[in-house]
Amino acid sequence: MPRSSFSNPKTNTNSIINNNSFLSSNKQNDGVKKSSDGDENKLLNLSTTRNSSEVTLGQPQLDVPKKDNTLLNHDQTNVKLNNNLVSYGAVTSPDDQLNEVLPETPTSQNQMDNEPVPNLRTPIFRCGLDLSSSSVLDEDYESLIDDDTVTDTDLLNMARNEHKLQPWYRRPSLPTLCVFIFMFIFSMSFCQASQLELVITGVCHNVTRDFPSLTCDSPLVQQSSVALQKWLSVAPGLVGMLVTGKLGQLSDVYGRKRIFVFTLSCICLSHLLCYIALNPNWIHFNPSFIVLSVMIGCIGGNVSMLMALANTYIVDVVEPDQINQAMGKLVAFMYFGIGAGPFCASSLKLPALKLMQISVILTICSLVACILFLPESRSIHLKARSRRMSRSLSAASQSSTNRAVKLAYMSGLGHFVEFLSSLKLLWITEYDSQGNLKLAPRFNVLLLVLMNFLVLACAMGSASCLFMYGVFQFHWDNQVIGQMMSAFMFSKTVALLFINPFLNDKLNKLFIKKLDALDYIDRTNMIICLVFEALTMVSAMLAGSTNAFYWCCFFSSFGALAGPTFQSALLKYNKNPEKNGEFFGVLAFFTNIVNLTAPALFLTIYSSTLEFNPVFVFELAAGVFAFILVLSFCLKI
Repeated sequence: MPRSSFSNPKTNTNSIINNNSFLSSNKQNDGVKKSSDGDENKLLNLSTTRNSSEVTLGQPQLDVPKKDNTLLNHDQTNVKLNNNLVSYGAVTSPDDQLNEVLPETPTSQNQMDNEPVPNLRTPIFRCGLDLSSSSVLDEDYESLIDDDTVTDTDLLNMARNEHKLQPWYRRPSLPTLCVFIFMFIFSMSFCQASQLELVITGVCHNVTRDFPSLTCDSPLVQQSSVALQKWLSVAPGLVGMLVTGKLGQLSDVYGRKRIFVFTLSCICLSHLLCYIALNPNWIHFNPSFIVLSVMIGCIGGNVSMLMALANTYIVDVVEPDQINQAMGKLVAFMYFGIGAGPFCASSLKLPALKLMQISVILTICSLVACILFLPESRSIHLKARSRRMSRSLSAASQSSTNRAVKLAYMSGLGHFVEFLSSLKLLWITEYDSQGNLKLAPRFNVLLLVLMNFLVLACAMGSASCLFMYGVFQFHWDNQVIGQMMSAFMFSKTVALLFINPFLNDKLNKLFIKKLDALDYIDRTNMIICLVFEALTMVSAMLAGSTNAFYWCCFFSSFGALAGPTFQSALLKYNKNPEKNGEFFGVLAFFTNIVNLTAPALFLTIYSSTLEFNPVFVFELAAGVFAFILVLSFCLKI
């Protein structure tokens, strides 16, 4: 009997065929049943001979009846069924053609054998990777890396599905990342209040040595402390600004974990040197040595680069429609660590120097735990493709006819040139179906970057002034500073963990969510954040006591939604998933510019207006937030 035939050719167009396709094999059992009137259709009951655990179907002839009684031969499909995992390559037909070829439901024989039929339409199968074993055939591997028809989005989806097959202790996931971020931020913030106290004490000692009549709460001591705080912001921010873009590129090429470890190692070394610089038993108070210690930590990008790497880690493991809430949870754990550290430190009631010693030990333990237990999220395929693209870009730049580019490479500034090329990721170039350039995406990205920059500048700049103002106006000590900082961070954590998911769930019911463009959900979140950030500044201006200052904590909790909202909105316009690390590195570049300029600028304004209007800096921040609120209505949706 032929491989697939019909007993009555005249009526084969009316034959009942299960899912419009058949998979034939070497041995067949044809049990053909005829109906009583002879005009009914004939059913073919095909059974496939299986080896114990493996069936190989090499280039099957897929039989689909047509009106001219011919069969369609699909030569490009090569299916291998191994332990219920399928790998097939070079399927170039569109989805509607796949619907004619691939079965959507198991056949009766499959149901009898209790063998599930895998879904061949998912990207993991359409890209041709067999995940049944850790090894991949060399030709399949090379074809995935070199085949331009396999998009970076497909490779990213493959990696996400591959993560799901890993054991829980080896699987990169959001909870694992959040735990490590919390551990490290907690260990750093554990001594934040005590470090500020030691800095002010050291400055006070230097000032009172020259002016014995002054006290530590005098305006001169405050201005000297502000000057040191400005240097602690400017110098590290300058170093971090130069390295973040390159570190983002390296995370795409070599993986997230390696750059994580490098960044954490630099921060640990910086933390240890700060402890030595502030220890009066080992060294005299030297502001220059303190600034140098903090700059060493910024060689690895500091906390801004750490959070940028964490965001790329999230994109590697989380589905696109869940990225906003995932980033919110990550920032919540960061705020929780910032709040829990000072709270636990103030509860111990230990000397400030002892708290710094404990903080250094906890930071080193966090680094060791990251090295041992944090899984890598970047797939080998995306890393290999990023390496290939990086080499191609470097070779193209070195062979460029541009004289300035050649001079930069000859002088050893080639990496800086490559970083400047990363800024092109924010210059969105999209075309419509008519081939016309779409200006709305480019306008939205540039405006979002500006808005995010201003929000970060006002939030970070005013935060440093809030605690300086509390020390000056309400005479806060180390314990009160720790409690106030904990209150701020815990309120932000609650908002991000509980209010943010609830708010997004309600907004998803009101508006349509877009995965590749700005939507009304994003704009609504931005408006809420900006309104409450402005209210935070107003409440700080009106606060007449420490207890009234807690209203700032309540309003600032809703302002914490700004970070995840802007980051996820910008990510929608990134059309190069293989450059996610580079993309977030560029955003971290702007964050470091904020670190470089905003605290120094706001502290300069605060010290200049301290004698006649101490709350002027809060009035300025409230006005900037109102201006950003107006800009949010200019976004094109």
